Amino acid sequence: MSQSTNDTYPTMMRMALALQSKTFLKNFDTLITTFDKKAKEFKNIITAGRTHLQDATPISVGQEFAGYSATLQALRDQYLEALEKVKVL
Repeated sequence: MSQSTNDTYPTMMRMALALQSKTFLKNFDTLITTFDKKAKEFKNIITAGRTHLQDATPISVGQEFAGYSATLQALRDQYLEALEKVKVL
């Protein structure tokens, strides 16, 4: 009703993000848990670490998955911080 799209679009995007956050976090947590399981499952499989497509120090595939999991956990924390700001309309 005569609202500017400069107001309504950002507001609706924020509302959608806030309303779907519970589902998103549930799925995101499942992904983190899966990477944690893979880190344990592959802890004894050694591979050549890679840096810029060159061989580096050998690491386990489990260590790689642990790194993915740690990165996702940090992103989850950042998401929760941002979500609090998104909820302010």
